[in-house]
Amino acid sequence: MSNGRPSKAVLRAVEAVQANIDVVVESMMQAYNVYIPSYAAGDADLLVDVRAGAQAVVLVGLARLRGDETPEGLEAALAALGRRRAGQGVPLPDVLLAFQVGAHRFWEHLVELAPEAPDERLDVLYEGTKTMLELLETAVAAVSAGYQETAEELVADEEHDLQALIEVLAGVREADEQLAERARRREVDLAALRWCVAVDVGEQEVGALVRSLRRALPEAIVGRVGGAVVAYLPGDDAPELDGIQGAGLATALDPEAGARRARAAARVAAHLRRPVVRYEDVVPLAAVLGGPDDERRAFVDAWLGAVEADSRGEELLKSLTEFYATGLSLAAAARNLYVHRHTLEYRLNRIEALLGADPKAQPTRLFLELALALRD
Repeated sequence: MSNGRPSKAVLRAVEAVQANIDVVVESMMQAYNVYIPSYAAGDADLLVDVRAGAQAVVLVGLARLRGDETPEGLEAALAALGRRRAGQGVPLPDVLLAFQVGAHRFWEHLVELAPEAPDERLDVLYEGTKTMLELLETAVAAVSAGYQETAEELVADEEHDLQALIEVLAGVREADEQLAERARRREVDLAALRWCVAVDVGEQEVGALVRSLRRALPEAIVGRVGGAVVAYLPGDDAPELDGIQGAGLATALDPEAGARRARAAARVAAHLRRPVVRYEDVVPLAAVLGGPDDERRAFVDAWLGAVEADSRGEELLKSLTEFYATGLSLAAAARNLYVHRHTLEYRLNRIEALLGADPKAQPTRLFLELALALRD
């Protein structure tokens, strides 16, 4: 190229590629099918759009090799392509890979059609390489920007739909005519939902807790209801909640009641410091936690009042708390309390005598653990 104008060799190569543009584009489509799964599995509408985009990029590359001005609005067109691919559900890495694969195929055709004379061939390949790199840089930046813009909008729309579904199911929002459409759009079978899981937000970051539940329960729809994050999910059997802390679980054949019960069970789980509590197992305790302060105090008095009134009440309660914290291990609890095992046994026997019930047996243990948590 001299004085900024393309050489005759470059122009002849451009004409040769232009004459074979259908072959070039077809070879690009074949490469997409081999290297890009989402394109290989794409429907007819997507493939028509991909082919049109491939041809447009080749034409822009040829125009730049001819020394023409860059088409006005190129970056806007590439950004629009990125937005379309996001809307079509094509992963961004696949979109960017398509430009690399396409550039490689374009390069192969340019090499095949370049002149044999060494100086001319070098000129064509140099100009072709430079043009491809410049175009790739522009395409990656513009397509990525457009894609991210639409992807963020899609995520926001999805979050809005899922949150609306959760609120309707939990009874904090009236159902409207868009409910069925939101469920269809997010592929949620409302009639199949059988379980509700809730976790109190507490000091946790809401977004992080939502993401955590979605990872643990990939089939669930998840959103915030008041001070809790709530998830509804299908399944005949109770879901596995491994790795989730402070979770309440309830059946959700009645979705509104399911959310209320799961949240009540979550409060019990938080007070007892248990990873998971099922509502059906702690109905009386859940009712206590949901009641006013005077009722909670009355519950503590009913279960621990006799121990509190003893002359060594605080010592007994501390021992009982440690005994429960160690999983009913006399040895571990005695060690943590710096007392002899026989001393701890004596204290537990004293508690049993005061209560008239074995603190190790269920459901007494569950009631006592809750009373200790409420007292703290």
